[in-house]
Amino acid sequence: MIDADLNAFQAIQRPRVVDDVIQTIQQALIRGDLQSGQRLPSEAKLVQQLGVGRGTVREATKMLSAMGVVESRQGDGTYICDTISPKVINPLLFTVLLESKNMEDLYEFRRMVDIGYSTLAAEKATAADFEKMDALITEMEAYREVEARDIETLVDMDFRFHHAILEATQNPLMIKIGQMLMEMFRETIKQSVSTIGGVRWTVSQHRRLLEALRSRDAAQVREAVIMGLQGSRTRQDDV
Repeated sequence: MIDADLNAFQAIQRPRVVDDVIQTIQQALIRGDLQSGQRLPSEAKLVQQLGVGRGTVREATKMLSAMGVVESRQGDGTYICDTISPKVINPLLFTVLLESKNMEDLYEFRRMVDIGYSTLAAEKATAADFEKMDALITEMEAYREVEARDIETLVDMDFRFHHAILEATQNPLMIKIGQMLMEMFRETIKQSVSTIGGVRWTVSQHRRLLEALRSRDAAQVREAVIMGLQGSRTRQDDV
């Protein structure tokens, strides 16, 4: 276990002390002085190092915990979280929804993110990643011919394919953001696979995207992503 270096924290001198304690920890994370999984100095040491009251440190710690930045472990202190918490991602989801004036804003946001993570996946994906994507498409191909198809199952299959692309980026933040975005469009994805024609088109688009990823050509990946998004919107409008 590696404890955080007390020198990562500087004394607070401005009046909004709770916010400043939070900002100090944030800046220490940005600089790399704090790492995920590290234990913070004790409350007494933080009080002394930051020059603030014990209540201020406790309040800042509570707020950081609510934001999913730190976690308290009974009898062992407070630690920087190892993973990105839904406490961070979920408020971002609502912020995006509230700030978006119309669906066009959301589609532009999705296009930017989808192109970004797909291009990164093309750069970093392994042979095993491509095999997994291929297997997921094959599974969806087989299920599309089942007479009593369940739409939720088809949506889950679609999600698993895109999640495999996200995992290939090997970037935890990109994975979380991508998952958030998929959830935002769950209903539109459901509409896209609500007909046999929609399912067949989705499968063919997945094949097209996989081939683009395998080519590791950013232009081909971008074209496949945009084609998929445009086709999805067209199918949604036709429902």
